[in-house]
Amino acid sequence: MNANALLSSALVPLVISSLASLLAIAICKRPGAINRYATPVIAVGWWLATAAWLVAWRLGEGEATTIVAWLRDVTAWDFWQWGALTSLAAAIVLASSASGWRRTAAFRWIIAAILAMAIAAISLPSGDSWQDALPAHRGWSTLLATAILLGWFAAEALAFRKTDRWFPLVILAALAGPLIATATTYATLAQYAVAATFATLPLVAFAAFGKLPAPVAIGAAYPAIALAASLVAAGKFYSYEGHPWWSYALMMAIPPAVAAADWPLRNRTPWVRFIAAAVVATALVAGAGAIQFLPSSNASTELWE
Repeated sequence: MNANALLSSALVPLVISSLASLLAIAICKRPGAINRYATPVIAVGWWLATAAWLVAWRLGEGEATTIVAWLRDVTAWDFWQWGALTSLAAAIVLASSASGWRRTAAFRWIIAAILAMAIAAISLPSGDSWQDALPAHRGWSTLLATAILLGWFAAEALAFRKTDRWFPLVILAALAGPLIATATTYATLAQYAVAATFATLPLVAFAAFGKLPAPVAIGAAYPAIALAASLVAAGKFYSYEGHPWWSYALMMAIPPAVAAADWPLRNRTPWVRFIAAAVVATALVAGAGAIQFLPSSNASTELWE
């Protein structure tokens, strides 16, 4: 990774996310402001940290001379770039309603389901050059939408279950799958996943020192889970290997799996719960990663083919 790539995919996201985290921590000191204001700050701050890489990459590649020119030329965007806008929508809608009675309201999760389906649809390739991928859209759109919605629900349940010190690690683990899927296919996508990883590191650090409550850190989970699904889909469709669809499902199953494993342990000590979560996440990442690096078979690997 050259100096420019290191700056845009590592240092810039790290700095932007750190500043957003410090602002959220300052807001948390105000009574009643923990979820109402701090959570959206974390959500939008995390998104800005990852979007900064995308903008730097487009300008660095010479595909646009200015940010305005890039935004105007949306027809030239690759399908995976739309994940940036859809993850922003998730960040704003879900983070702004993650407090009080609205958090468990039925209409909120109906909106979340619509968002998940929209993100899934927009994360799949289309156009003349992707005609051979169109038959796979039905199965993959269902898989992505389900994974996103379950991921949001599980992450939120986990965040409000006294997981303050280690909750951001679940977000970090959820990004491990996309990092593996993109690293084996497309270097540019891998840099995007690296940017998302570095944007999450400040949350991990502040939470470990007890400065960032999990109900605030959940703000980053909304765009992170949406972006992770988009990157997994891009990694799959850019791959020349016929890896089984369920290996990609494993990559997106970390938040639900960790939440399910933590439920019977919710009254145990934090260390017991953290170790159990680490074991589950590590097993899923290792399993999915091993399949990605193994030679693929000639058997059918698509959903509903």
